Parts: sequence; C-alpha cells; structure tokens
Amino acid sequence: MISSWLVGPNNYAFYSPAETVNPGDTIYGATYITSEASGKLNWEVWAQDDKTGVYTWITANTTGLHWTWGYAAVLEAYRISSCSMFPNSDPNVFKYNASYHDFPSYVATTGSYSGWVNPSWTGPSCGFGAFSSGATSYLYYY
Repeated sequence: MISSWLVGPNNYAFYSPAETVNPGDTIYGATYITSEASGKLNWEVWAQDDKTGVYTWITANTTGLHWTWGYAAVLEAYRISSCSMFPNSDPNVFKYNASYHDFPSYVATTGSYSGWVNPSWTGPSCGFGAFSSGATSYLYYY
C-alpha cells in the first residue's frame, strides 16, 4: 500500500487514503511547499505507482511548523504473526532521494541518509535492516 503523509510534532498529521500497489512496481513521490503567505505554508505530498498509475496525494496548510527531518522510506507492518509474511531477502529500494529547502528557490540539502528500525517493535523476532548509499535507501528483511 502507499499513502501520502505529512507528520509534525504533537500528533500533527495529515494523510491520504491508502492505495494498493504490487511487488516490483516503481513508486515515485514528493513532498513540497506550494506557496507561503503570512507565515502559513501550503504543502502537497504525493506518491504514484509508475506501472499501474495508482496515485495518492494530499494538500495541507501549516502555521509555525518547521521540519528539520524527513524519511526517504517507511515500512509500517501490522498484524504480522510470522517472519514469512515479510518480502523475501530482496530489499525495497528507494532511489533519487533528495531534500530541498528555501522556498521558492529550492536549494538542495547535502548530507546523507541513514537507516533506523524502531526498537519498540512488538511483532515476531524477524531481522530488519535499513541503510542508504548516496541518494538511494534500502529496506530489507532477513
């Protein structure tokens, strides 16, 4: 499934309905500011399956929020009772990750991405991993 999210502090969240995608499909997406006026930021967040055309998007308005972090990829797993319910050992690959700032000029942010697995996972003891190389992120299961 894919869904578009914009999440901030204090349980501040906007999200779209989830759409079904398939293994092997290529997913594209972006989060960006579309306009700014009187301290209010207007956002658009979208994701699209390049193979099927399935599309999910949101627009949101925020005031006084400033994000200093972002995730190139997120896996949320629910109702997992067995490690075999995860994909095989091939990683999920997220390419062309980039961060830009300084609306409206959009200057590229330099730096690196890193992987993180939530330590509060309460499902079966499966192996997970996340790592990045340049502008590509990988989620894998072992």
